Formats: sequence, C-alpha cells, structure tokens
Amino acid sequence: MLDSGTLQAFEEERDLLRRPASTIGASPRYDWDAMYAWLTWFLFEKGVPDTQTALVSLVQEWFVQNSKSGEVPDESTIRKRLSSLWRRLRGEDAA
Repeated sequence: MLDSGTLQAFEEERDLLRRPASTIGASPRYDWDAMYAWLTWFLFEKGVPDTQTALVSLVQEWFVQNSKSGEVPDESTIRKRLSSLWRRLRGEDAA
C-alpha cells in the first residue's frame, strides 16, 4: 500500500497527470451552436414564423451572414435539424 502523498508525488514527477489535448476529431463544419443561440433569441424577440419554410430561410440567411468559411448548409440539412423544433413550436410533438 502507498499513501496518497507518495503516489501523487510519483505521478507529478513523471508527468502522469497531464491530459492530452482535446483535438480529437474534426471541427464542426457549421456553427450550429451559435445558430441555435441566435434562433432562441429570434424566437423570443420576434416570435415563431408562420411556416417551416420561413424558419428554414431565416436560418439559412443567418448562416450566409455568419459563415467564416463561406460555406452554408443546404436547405434540406437545415430542415432536418429544425424539424423536431418546428413540431414542438407548433404543438405537434408532445414531450
């Protein structure tokens, strides 16, 4: 048996507690988190658009204005990402 102080000193001397950098995996292609933050603000301040198509257009325009790379997700990708939210906003998807 080792006491915790001895074990901790051993680990520190050999740099065993260092964590690897969290750069595993590719960076996300689009900033969905920032878009959802903006969309939350938009829905709170301006209300829910009349149609899902209008909602998708708003989000697509947000990406056009905020894309650092110039890349914008296509309409079908945005629609897939927002379909569950749209159903909930319309009261069609009970939790």
